[in-house]
Amino acid sequence: MRIKKGILGKKYFLENENHSQFGPYEDIVFVVSLNQYKVKNHNKWGVIAEDGKNLPCEYEEIEPVSNGYALCKNGLYGYVDSSFRQVVPHKYGRVLVDMLTELLSKKLTFEKYLERAFDPQMINALERLNKNLIDYYNETVDKEDIGEKLKIKRAEEIAEQIAKRKEYLKTLSMQKQTKTETKKSSQMGE
Repeated sequence: MRIKKGILGKKYFLENENHSQFGPYEDIVFVVSLNQYKVKNHNKWGVIAEDGKNLPCEYEEIEPVSNGYALCKNGLYGYVDSSFRQVVPHKYGRVLVDMLTELLSKKLTFEKYLERAFDPQMINALERLNKNLIDYYNETVDKEDIGEKLKIKRAEEIAEQIAKRKEYLKTLSMQKQTKTETKKSSQMGE
């Protein structure tokens, strides 16, 4: 595919080797890592692959993350893989993009996130994200491929760690509540 400028220079088109055109678009950005094009129309973003398969221009934001995209629709983020299959539904805040970027690029592990996660909502988001990844892996991976089996095993281990973290935080919360109640009752006794 190649990018062509419109007649007035304000719009852009994509043209494949068969001279089929896609567009017009306000902006086109080539995503080198995925060999696809981010396209903007009416201030919304979409994506077009070399084969013409596309995500419609209905997202406020699209960021390439590892082998897919973090997408923002109505202020909520989700994640699709490079073939535009939804892996994580659009129901998370901006933190999802940061988590996916760091987790998928292996700059930060789930364990490091869990160490920093004291907010129950963050832990629930990590849990849902990991569950979505497990479901995705179970549906799409080649069960004969050892590398793919390791991804599933890793995601299942992470699910166990998340459950342990939730239990740990529940215990901390109960201890804090007990201390507060003990302090109140000792103050009332004085």
